[in-house]
Amino acid sequence: MNVNHIVVRGALAWLTALACSAHAAQAQDTGQSALVAQQGKENRECSTAEFGIAAAFLREPKLLPRSEENSIANDNACKPWPGKEPYTLAVFTYNGKVEEEKPMLIALLDVGHGKVVASLSSVFIKDSSVAYTDALRFDTARYQLQPNLRAFAIDVATHSPRYAEGGVGPIRTLYVREGTKIRQVSNEIVMGDWHQVDDGTPDPDNAAGDTAYREVVSTAYTIVVAKTVSHGYADLLITGKSTDPGQGTTTQLLHYDGKTYPTMR
Repeated sequence: MNVNHIVVRGALAWLTALACSAHAAQAQDTGQSALVAQQGKENRECSTAEFGIAAAFLREPKLLPRSEENSIANDNACKPWPGKEPYTLAVFTYNGKVEEEKPMLIALLDVGHGKVVASLSSVFIKDSSVAYTDALRFDTARYQLQPNLRAFAIDVATHSPRYAEGGVGPIRTLYVREGTKIRQVSNEIVMGDWHQVDDGTPDPDNAAGDTAYREVVSTAYTIVVAKTVSHGYADLLITGKSTDPGQGTTTQLLHYDGKTYPTMR
């Protein structure tokens, strides 16, 4: 996963700074809080048995739960497969040869029979402009792209290292199962963003009186499967709702091009 892209400035001494920091944290969690409420009860750390299946599949004996000594695990998440089979969705990132490039396994596990049913081996790349909070979560909303094909998604929670530049997150990517393979079918979709704006109120702590307090404006995005179809896959309707009354609600339709859904504008 490659992602191109949160804490606050104070006015009125440390109390104002503290309050603004809380506001910024809340803005960063726009979308993420809804995500947790929507699916958090089912997302969990993978079990020792699930780690064992992945380790055997990858031939990586040190792929163990992070609490165990000598584990190379970096992050993981497991969640029930939304299909009819009693399978488990699992994702693991772990330490490889390059520090900023974490090998990643996305897998559909048959825990009862101790095997990987479908998989995608990839690389989780930490972009230099984004610091990850090491949080991966599955989103299993009803992404019915075809009558007999339902996608699932993985969200990556992020935070910006520089508050003044704003931030985004979480970042969502859609995947489908094709037999024994798992295929990525979307570019990264931003589920929330925020930035600072001057609210026009002079800062009394500034001697010149020309520095205004800054307000955080955030936008939360949702994905709905549209009724229209492109290249055999349903279009995705992305709706953004901003806390800025002047911006209101925005929409855009993502059309599948035969291989993937494009990046949001």
